[in-house]
Amino acid sequence: MMLSQERLTGACGVLRSAADRETGAIIEQLLCHHQASVGEDRLRRMLPDLTPFGERGLIEMIGERLRILPDGLPYARSIAAVFDPYRAGSPQRFSTAV
Repeated sequence: MMLSQERLTGACGVLRSAADRETGAIIEQLLCHHQASVGEDRLRRMLPDLTPFGERGLIEMIGERLRILPDGLPYARSIAAVFDPYRAGSPQRFSTAV
């Protein structure tokens, strides 16, 4: 019936929660602009996973802002992946950048 009305027969999409949209914005900012305002609470929660990048001089954390430094750009996907809650439970479900 939909085809007879020249409409697509299927609907695609994923309903994203507010938390998913916020996380997506952080990841997008990190990958596109190499910095993001993360929020102090979230940054504190992510600190154990971000510390190795900081120790190697790949990122800089000031207040609630996380910045990927020039030497860290090749690792931007790995740094941004720290914020992806869907990766936490199953590291083998996704491809790994490095």
